[in-house]
Amino acid sequence: MTAQTEKRRRVAVIGAGIVGACTALEMARAGFNVTVIDASQPGGEQAASYGNGAFISPASIIPMSVPGLWRKVPAYLLDKAGPLTINWTSLPRLAPWLVRFLRAGWTEERLRRTVSSLDSLLHDGPDRHLALAQTVGAPSLIQRNGILYAYPNRAAYLSEAPFWALRRQAGLQWRELDAEALHAEEPALAPCYSFGVLVESGAQCLDPGAYVRAILAASGATMKQARVTGLAHEARSVIAVETEFGPVPTDIAVLTAGMGSAKIARTIGDNIPLEAERGYHVELPDPPIRLRRLSCPVMARWPTP
Repeated sequence: MTAQTEKRRRVAVIGAGIVGACTALEMARAGFNVTVIDASQPGGEQAASYGNGAFISPASIIPMSVPGLWRKVPAYLLDKAGPLTINWTSLPRLAPWLVRFLRAGWTEERLRRTVSSLDSLLHDGPDRHLALAQTVGAPSLIQRNGILYAYPNRAAYLSEAPFWALRRQAGLQWRELDAEALHAEEPALAPCYSFGVLVESGAQCLDPGAYVRAILAASGATMKQARVTGLAHEARSVIAVETEFGPVPTDIAVLTAGMGSAKIARTIGDNIPLEAERGYHVELPDPPIRLRRLSCPVMARWPTP
């Protein structure tokens, strides 16, 4: 253990989702005394890390903000079922964030820089999660048999050709599937899909909630169920996490609370430009069809994830 670690042994991780769980595990491995604080039980149905399809995709390197997007925004806003909706009463508050969002992908140079950064994080994601699941004793929770992107036709795929070209430049490989090959790979797909892309290196977490719980259990971190109300600090250093049940002393606080992170950060003067997008999921207890692998229908109205 380093001298620096000796000086800062206590770590409070705020938020018990997948990011918080992995942070707790790594900090514990580094020799820190870790406490994870969350208002709810880890991996519960209320959490974002529970309610999603759990893509682990090296293809997810295209940001939402891309050059020319601003031209499409008016049409998106007029379509209630479109990929972008805004509560107009919130527009004054959201305007600064929207400007920064559009500027982030304003030029090809900025787009390529973001793609490169995302690729550095995601290119070996499936391998890392397979190894992590093995380490925490839950190898069956990560499955790698590819991710299928299903398009209505080849023209819809070609409308996103620049994005796929960026993926190829980053080293991603995939197989293009015509209608016959597509339905041979995934017979349950509706006939309205006639072209597909199979990213064979992609993986999926079969039970995100259980995965989060397994990682936290392996970390050995102390769990504290409480609502965080802020951070206490002295001389520019955090000394405690304030909760509804009183302070939790700490030397380091790590914010992994999703949307809640911005509000907590403001208590020490940090203004994080963070906004939530619309989110929901539907689970069918007795689905009428069974898919062979994770499948993503693409309508080509927004960059493919």
